[in-house]
Amino acid sequence: MDDRLRERLARVDTLLFDLDGTLLGNDMDLFLRYYLDAVSRVVAGAVAQGQFIRQLMASTQAMVENLDTKVSNEEAFAASFYPALGLDRSAAEPLFAAFYEREFPKLRVHTQVKPAARRLLDLAAARGYGLVLATNPVFPRAAILERMRWAAVDDYPWLLITDYETMHHCKPWPAYYREILVDIGRAAAQCLMVGNDVEEDLVAGRLGIMTFLDRSQLIHRGTGPSGADLEGGLDDLTSVLMELPEPAPTDRQ
Repeated sequence: MDDRLRERLARVDTLLFDLDGTLLGNDMDLFLRYYLDAVSRVVAGAVAQGQFIRQLMASTQAMVENLDTKVSNEEAFAASFYPALGLDRSAAEPLFAAFYEREFPKLRVHTQVKPAARRLLDLAAARGYGLVLATNPVFPRAAILERMRWAAVDDYPWLLITDYETMHHCKPWPAYYREILVDIGRAAAQCLMVGNDVEEDLVAGRLGIMTFLDRSQLIHRGTGPSGADLEGGLDDLTSVLMELPEPAPTDRQ
């Protein structure tokens, strides 16, 4: 590690973590097949499965593309989704809430715990780093908390968990990371983003956030930034942090 990189890392007091493919072993293409089949059954009596899935994907894309800072991701999704399917939102939302409580947990069998994630978080928490769960906020909070339980990372002192109820931007927009910085009161130079998706996670670097590319479940569509400040496996990052001084106490607030 060169001196300049070490100096930048020494200023970092907050770690941002992607969830799927980073802290949680999850092949999203496979997982989505099972998820879409399960969630489409919620309104099976009112909407054909094919129509439901097409609109769910279209409305998710509409949510991702929304850049109105006054509109939450949840509201952007709902405005596209429910009218297009002729569903009454007030009647349908309790059905989906029940799905995430009762059926969504069954999808755990398609994911894997990553022991290296726990080792990294144990060290980071012990050393006083601030922790942010920077998962793409396209899911309700209930679904994110459930996947955090699957990953065995739900018991750490997270400063922020990004979900679609509270966030106004999604990956891969830099505005998503800017919103995180505002929410947690950190400067970009204080943060390191850890993720496995080149396009969605390394874009944080455009704001001056340091980036670590986890190559264990690498996603690269060939269109995003190709360079990370650091890369390897999560245990490699654990080793790097062990070589650094602990963040100053004043930076932990």
